[in-house]
Amino acid sequence: MEKRIELIIKAIEAMNGKNISVIKLNTENRVFDFVVLATGSSNRNIQAITEEIEKELKTTGVVKYSGEGYQEANWVLLDFADIVVHVFERETREFYDLENLFSGNEIIYEK
Repeated sequence: MEKRIELIIKAIEAMNGKNISVIKLNTENRVFDFVVLATGSSNRNIQAITEEIEKELKTTGVVKYSGEGYQEANWVLLDFADIVVHVFERETREFYDLENLFSGNEIIYEK
């Protein structure tokens, strides 16, 4: 597995994130290569998870391209160009069901 993905998983687990899925997109017309989905236990936990992800990736020189949702923190999106990370509250993740949106692609990690 790619080192950056491993660092993202490590950061999520360090901050007690749950239900981690990493999906490798398998289409030629994709905008990004990987989608990482995780669930936090509260808004503050989601903020801590996303901060830890940014900190871990920054140590390797990877800087966030953009991000959204940090203030309310029921769904935070981090864009690292070819890797997009979504950290949700449980209810928000269930409602939007991104796993279904990306069905048909390869799940390379799930825990």
